[in-house]
Amino acid sequence: MNDRTLAAQLGSLPEGIAALPEEDQQDLSDALHEARRRQARALAKAGNEALRFIPALLRPAVRRAMGLWMTSDAEIRKLARTLGVAPERFGYLREVPPEELRRLRAQVTSALYDAHLDVLERMAGASRLLPNSLLARIAERVFGPLLSARIAGLVDVTHGVDIAKRLSPGFLADVAAELDPRRAAGIIAGLPAPVVTKVAAELARREDWITIARFVDMLPRRTIMASVEVIPPDALARVAELLDDPARVHYVLPADRIDDDLAG
Repeated sequence: MNDRTLAAQLGSLPEGIAALPEEDQQDLSDALHEARRRQARALAKAGNEALRFIPALLRPAVRRAMGLWMTSDAEIRKLARTLGVAPERFGYLREVPPEELRRLRAQVTSALYDAHLDVLERMAGASRLLPNSLLARIAERVFGPLLSARIAGLVDVTHGVDIAKRLSPGFLADVAAELDPRRAAGIIAGLPAPVVTKVAAELARREDWITIARFVDMLPRRTIMASVEVIPPDALARVAELLDDPARVHYVLPADRIDDDLAG
């Protein structure tokens, strides 16, 4: 069903309107759709401008309460990261609603992971024939972070965790920046907290808040709490604003931190 038809937007139509020619109904439908888009943009603009008056540490919680969780700018930054380009290239997307940009990002991610899938699956299958110590060396010296990230979601979880533990924190941080955590959730959840903390420290050193946020969306609570300790306090709000799952904001911004910010 076309969700841009007048009936789809309004439900049952008055008899006289339902009798109009299709092109006239579509004109009314387009006008209504455009009005709703203008209203949505006005609400988002007002909400985002109001947030400038709120302490930085409180903004993610307030944004979530107002239903303004993700801004278009934040989604554009994440899309640009996925495609490996500068966010400024996508300035024309600023008027697109954040939820539509998120769907686009998910589609782009799927397209990238599905490309050359048959070759990647064969490589993942062949990895079972080699010792994990050798695979770790090959990953760092030959595959690099991009291929390692693509293959990570195709290997057995136990196998993948053991290989990951043998990689340097710097290389794991490189892989993390290329990885869609949803596709390697088992491996990520199986990593020891000290390994994740070292990677988080390296990502924080690089100020890679986008990647940190992606992993906060996936990691077990205990691991998140350990990792937060190595992230500068003034960066936590920036991480929180980039989360896909607003329900996890309290892992990054616990109530006592917010209370301290208000007291200050």
